Amino acid sequence: MPSYRRRAESHATGKRPDNPTDLIEEGELLLTLNIFYPVIFQKHKDHKPYQTVLVLGSQKLTELRDSISCVSDLQIGGEFSSQPDQAPEHISKDLYKSAFFYFEGIFYNDKRYPECRDLSRTIIEWSESHDRGYENFRSVKMEDYVFNDLLLKIGFPYLYCHQGNCEHIIIITDIR
Repeated sequence: MPSYRRRAESHATGKRPDNPTDLIEEGELLLTLNIFYPVIFQKHKDHKPYQTVLVLGSQKLTELRDSISCVSDLQIGGEFSSQPDQAPEHISKDLYKSAFFYFEGIFYNDKRYPECRDLSRTIIEWSESHDRGYENFRSVKMEDYVFNDLLLKIGFPYLYCHQGNCEHIIIITDIR
């Protein structure tokens, strides 16, 4: 294994990307995130991520939100039996834009569009009405934060929720 690592590093040493704008500035964080299938789809004990994403510390949380692909976002709402060949005007991702990330006691809600709702409000209200030792949750706007602003743990399960109840586990596997 060590010889493979040396060989792989030697192929990359001193090489630069073809496009100079693809260079990452010195000191920039690079995070590797694994995104898992929605909790409702997980039937097996062998949980594997379906999407691995690299993000920079300077990127906004909304950029990650926009890059996550989920089958729930592609659903077509409405009744089309009388016109089955008609192309749908909208998919669920266009109609239901609300979503949040949950990292370390804070709900980061996507509020970029007027129709976005605070999906975390129900959870926060429930936790306030049940004194069971839950921390004081907060809700903030996702678009106001970059990854450098967050305190995160490697290997810890975090949450991405969209479409009202489609929940994905997100695990940060590496920070460089």
